[in-house]
Amino acid sequence: MWAHLRGGVLNVDQQIQTLLSMDKPKIFKIFVRALLALTILIFASWFYFKNPIPIMLGIFCGLVYFSFRSSLPFIFEAIEAWKSQNKIKSQIQIQIETWSDSDTYIVTVECHQKVWKLMMCQPQGWKPQNEIYHADLYFIEKREWPSLIVCEEGILYPKYRGKLVIS
Repeated sequence: MWAHLRGGVLNVDQQIQTLLSMDKPKIFKIFVRALLALTILIFASWFYFKNPIPIMLGIFCGLVYFSFRSSLPFIFEAIEAWKSQNKIKSQIQIQIETWSDSDTYIVTVECHQKVWKLMMCQPQGWKPQNEIYHADLYFIEKREWPSLIVCEEGILYPKYRGKLVIS
């Protein structure tokens, strides 16, 4: 199930199972709160010890905290969208922007007579290309943009709120 962590490729069913295995919101909420508490504790220790190491650890823990806090809701929305089976077929265009250490995947998608741009979480178990894909778009009630995109090669879900390009 975790072959993508070793550089392996997962098929779509394996990717969906990996996504569904993260359907433990209570555990993640506890983890995020514990990470926040750890960050505060590390920063507080800096005031006591006056050593630069706790401030560096505190900054690192704070960055990890904000990263988890911002992306977890979208993971749970992707799981909810998959379970709802509220889907339409469409085409998506993937644009890859390469930064110094990782790629950023931006998807342009037309659905419900609107065009959206979505910045996606890092794909797990496959590497999308700069091209157009046929896909199933999965929705939840509270979002106008897709919460989960399933292509033949793999799955994608947003990292941030969708940006409306054309309405």
